[in-house]
Amino acid sequence: MAQYSPNIENSLPALGDETAGIIHDNLGIVLTYAFSKPALEEYRRWLTGQRWYHSDRILRELPEQRATRAIIELAVMFRALDDASEITKNEWVVTHPYVVYHPTPYVYGKLYSLDGEPEPLPLREVPNKIIHANSIEWSFSGPNERRSFSTVGEPLIVCHAAGTDSRFKWTRAEVFVKAFAGVCASLSSPRGKE
Repeated sequence: MAQYSPNIENSLPALGDETAGIIHDNLGIVLTYAFSKPALEEYRRWLTGQRWYHSDRILRELPEQRATRAIIELAVMFRALDDASEITKNEWVVTHPYVVYHPTPYVYGKLYSLDGEPEPLPLREVPNKIIHANSIEWSFSGPNERRSFSTVGEPLIVCHAAGTDSRFKWTRAEVFVKAFAGVCASLSSPRGKE
């Protein structure tokens, strides 16, 4: 097993050692939603015609709402931690093959400019786009380079910029969940120590 030693400070002054733990808590919610969504959809289709009146709310709306709140909280915490510890400038974190799930280092998604052209989304911009998004949606149609792991497309967090706000020079960002999760999971937390 690879030893994770990015040598970065994983705490904020007000939260101390809990910082990475809070990020991990939210990451767990995000990943649970991202990887259970296809199964929930299959179950919902099976329920068609059954007398379960709140199935859409229970199987679609509530899990997505909770996952969206979790990714926003995770992004805020990650951004604050990055400001304090410069995680996104740590070469080990952004390029290590055991951390980065995506085969191309430094690529954590796609950023679409105002002209609609995609460019690589760097790690530093991932929490920024999540925090400043006008709306967030979940997609399960991303590229899946590791088909042996799953036949489902890679989960994406799709962030939409406010259409009329001139501050934004982008229209949409597609965050590769697995790549961002790898970095968040690499943060050490005293909660995970045995």
